[in-house]
Amino acid sequence: MLPGKNDRFFIFGETKEGVATILVDEEGVLQGENFFESEKPSVPENISYEAEMKDVGFEPGMVLSLQDGRVMVLAYRHSQEMWSDGRAVHINNYYQNIYLYLFDNKGDMLNSAVLPYSCVDGGGNHQDIPVIFEWKGDVWLLYNGNKSNYGSRNPSKWNRLVFTKPEPRCIVMGRLENDLNFEPKILYAPSNPRKTMSYGEYFDQLIKVTDDAVYFLMYRGSDNYIDKITE
Repeated sequence: MLPGKNDRFFIFGETKEGVATILVDEEGVLQGENFFESEKPSVPENISYEAEMKDVGFEPGMVLSLQDGRVMVLAYRHSQEMWSDGRAVHINNYYQNIYLYLFDNKGDMLNSAVLPYSCVDGGGNHQDIPVIFEWKGDVWLLYNGNKSNYGSRNPSKWNRLVFTKPEPRCIVMGRLENDLNFEPKILYAPSNPRKTMSYGEYFDQLIKVTDDAVYFLMYRGSDNYIDKITE
């Protein structure tokens, strides 16, 4: 829902041509419809993944209404795989790429970008899906990542984060500029001098954002806890 004097619903989705936005007012009347003839690249430029996904779908993950009336959308490529070990059926969810779209308050696209990302989870209560939020007048991106991807400024091969291999896990956060440029910074990682975490620990859920801090839930086996960012 978009902020403002009158409530309006913002609808975002995939089309054959690219993506589309639709605005509907509080009485259900269509206000605008915009189709963008832009292809969604399967892989960001100069990036190759260690494993490609099959039967891929395009899935919006978050629609964020900003205080100035603009809207930001986070989406990703997603596929699901079912398999059996002879005792039970398991489901693996694969996520790849972070698609970001910035719209004005009329639903017209201002900017778009694609960031490299790749993970797989085992279909449990936790999903390694990035989140966006507004804090201190800026838009931020927060997610679990594979630490090996951040050893160089421009890695050419992106390693997948796998839920059964917690050793390379880290927590990444960074500010998204108006042009959607993103500078990732590692906040938490095993043996990180700034904030050390155990191998099985990871960001689980954004709880709330205040003027002073960002509060989020950290998963640590049976000992979950709430942490915060104040800088």
